[in-house]
Amino acid sequence: MSGQRRGQARRGNNERSNLPRNSPPLQVTIGHVGGRGDGVAQADVKLADQWEAKTETFFVPHTLAGEQVLVRPNQRRNGGVASELLELISPAADRQAASCDHFMDCGGCQLQHMQSAAYEAWKHDQLRQHLARAGLADCPRRELASAAPGQRRRLALSARRLAGGVVLGFNQHASNHIINITHCPVATPALQTLLPELRIALEPLLNPGEVGRLHLTECDNGIDCLIETPTTPSLTAREHLTALAERADLARISWHVSNDLDDQRPAETILERRRPVVRFGPIEQTPPPGSFLQATASGQTAITEAVLEAAAGAKRIVDLYAGCGTLTLPLATIAPVHGVDGAIQATNALAAASRAAGPRRGHHQITVAHRDLDRQPLLADELAPYDTAVVDPPRSGARAQTAELARAELSRVVMVSCNPATFARDARLLSDAGFQCHWIQPIDQFLWSPHLELVAAFTRP
Repeated sequence: MSGQRRGQARRGNNERSNLPRNSPPLQVTIGHVGGRGDGVAQADVKLADQWEAKTETFFVPHTLAGEQVLVRPNQRRNGGVASELLELISPAADRQAASCDHFMDCGGCQLQHMQSAAYEAWKHDQLRQHLARAGLADCPRRELASAAPGQRRRLALSARRLAGGVVLGFNQHASNHIINITHCPVATPALQTLLPELRIALEPLLNPGEVGRLHLTECDNGIDCLIETPTTPSLTAREHLTALAERADLARISWHVSNDLDDQRPAETILERRRPVVRFGPIEQTPPPGSFLQATASGQTAITEAVLEAAAGAKRIVDLYAGCGTLTLPLATIAPVHGVDGAIQATNALAAASRAAGPRRGHHQITVAHRDLDRQPLLADELAPYDTAVVDPPRSGARAQTAELARAELSRVVMVSCNPATFARDARLLSDAGFQCHWIQPIDQFLWSPHLELVAAFTRP
């Protein structure tokens, strides 16, 4: 996957309008849970901004199919009305108690209230629906590989300095309001333990009212911390960060300016106490500060194993959206690999790791290129040297690049995706070009969220 930091996908340019705050409550029955994790209900009602009743669709977070609930309509958006859950009148049999005190407020998890069997079935159904819409319903799907609580090794948190101190946590559902979390059941114990220290360290970095961002990654030998603030840290602030790194035994702590539109600008390392490392196959890698890394170690293993299975027997591989080598380095145990990515810091790290590893038994040559594949995809004739392509794009998918893969003489494509909708769209291009989908491995790294990742194996005679 591309080495650039990736936020959650935007909901789009939907037109929105707020309904009056005194809109009367409505009782509705949830028909199903939609793709964003909200319960979806329909009812014939007259809302405050209308002259007459009509059938409306309501999106209600923290609800399940079959539940009768009391809601307050809050905001129109394309496709329906975002609503607040006021009362659970009749709970579903699939409902369970949430494992986190912050659940109803924090936007980090949407589905803690759904029992495991129903949750896994819902994830499979989301994938099935996307495949069916693209005419790919016959693609065989394997069992869901799921992360467990306490395994998330990468967190992106928001912080704001207020009069009483720093609030630190995730944004509230569909809001910019930061929920001040004290714990997080999906995060590793080491990341949870760090939260109180971070609040103290952030205070001298932020002016009153300012917002910062933190990117925490638990590497194999310690935590890598990147802090983004609107202004350059003062000498005193840098001393506080250095002291934090010492107290918390951080591997590295770095800083980057917030809202910098130049994603290629490297972060400034404040202190590197030891080189943070993550193992990709047989090789140790030092990811750049804040760069992309799979959210859980178990998820990385599941993705890597599926990709290696799909690529077995390849003669020459091109790894597109290679990032800093999550898949490139393991793939080199099969055949020579050419890794391509649009993030210069990531490709530099991949090249450095490959050089440091040097020639070794059972590991083939790795070459690296920096190229924005969204704007300048590898063309079909440029793909001629390869028999196998691995493509691991961001949530927006790889429409332009997949069109070139379909035109090329490749015999095998391995698709890795963090968005079933764009995967299905791109997979349709391969199917139309004569590729057959042999299997899809769904992977749930983001426990209790609507997100789903997958690996798919395609071949063509």
